[in-house]
This record gives sequence, structure tokens and C-alpha cells, in this order.
Amino acid sequence: MPEDKQFMQNVLNFFQHSSKEELQKMHNEVGLIGSDVSSKWFKGLIETFL
Repeated sequence: MPEDKQFMQNVLNFFQHSSKEELQKMHNEVGLIGSDVSSKWFKGLIETFL
């Protein structure tokens, strides 16, 4: 469990320190990958920080 908590903290730090331009680029690129569940989840995560 501590590894999971650390992973989520690392993800949070990554997104909080990304610029709006970087986040928008990631969001657009994930949209090109497809529309499966993981892509939708990841796009939703990015949108949280946009």
C-alpha cells in the first residue's frame, strides 16, 4: 500500500507542475489514441488539472 500512495503522490505532483499547454497537449494526444476506458479515464484525470 505505501507504494500505491507514493505513486499517486508522484502523479499528483507531475500534473500540478505541468503547464496548461503541456496538459492540453497530453489531453489532445490521448484523444488520438482511442476511446477505450483507460483513455477516457486518463483524459478525465488531465481535465481535472486544466
